[in-house]
Parts: sequence; C-alpha cells; structure tokens
Amino acid sequence: MQNAIELRHITKTFGRVVANRDVSLTVRRGEILGIAGVEGNGQKELVDMLFGFLTPNAGTVTMQSENLLGLSQQKLRDK
Repeated sequence: MQNAIELRHITKTFGRVVANRDVSLTVRRGEILGIAGVEGNGQKELVDMLFGFLTPNAGTVTMQSENLLGLSQQKLRDK
C-alpha cells in the first residue's frame, strides 16, 4: 500500500527553543492520524509544517513520494 504522507526527521526550532525534534511518521491511505498532547508541546507547529505554514529546519515531508516543502498553499490544496 502506498504511503499518503511521510515525515522524516522533522525538526523545528525558534532560536534556542525546540518545537519538534527528529519527528518521523508515516500515514497510509485510509488511515486517520490523531495528534494529541499537552498544549505547548509542539503539536501546533507539527500541524503547521504539514500544511505549509511553517518550514522545518531539517527533515522532509513527502506525499506519494513528492516533496511538499516549499509548495504554496494553493498547490498543497490541489494535491
């Protein structure tokens, strides 16, 4: 089964503050992923990276093997 979206070694920092460190996950077609945790522990930043509002300092985000980093909001919606 083909992966719908993959995050590999995503890291996002704001100066010395680390929002996400080395996050990797794979979501396959038909799966539903929930992200939970205590507010302020990086969930919002992780979702913002998935939707292109933030760019990670390191790592890759791919959908069906296509790199999503740097794509405009319109191009992401068209996927």
